[in-house]
Amino acid sequence: MRLRILLALIAVGGLSIALFTVPLAIGVREFYRNETVLSLERQATEATGDVPRDYAARPPATTRSRSRHSKPPPRWVSTIRPADSSPASAPPLSTHS
Repeated sequence: MRLRILLALIAVGGLSIALFTVPLAIGVREFYRNETVLSLERQATEATGDVPRDYAARPPATTRSRSRHSKPPPRWVSTIRPADSSPASAPPLSTHS
């Protein structure tokens, strides 16, 4: 009889802790999310002050696809098969020495 009462008390205690903890965790999550969004909005507002007013009318900047210091991809990159191809239909991988 005492064991049943003890188990019932432990079960009720665990259930009550879970029932109070879940809403608390949701509330804390929403609080931190709102604080993060507010901080991001403040940073975005501050950043708009640094953008010149005629920025949208300017021509787009041209950039090179690779800098002159970057190396070309290694030879083995072209031998990688797509993820959706089956190994039986793919050509064999060659080994470069």
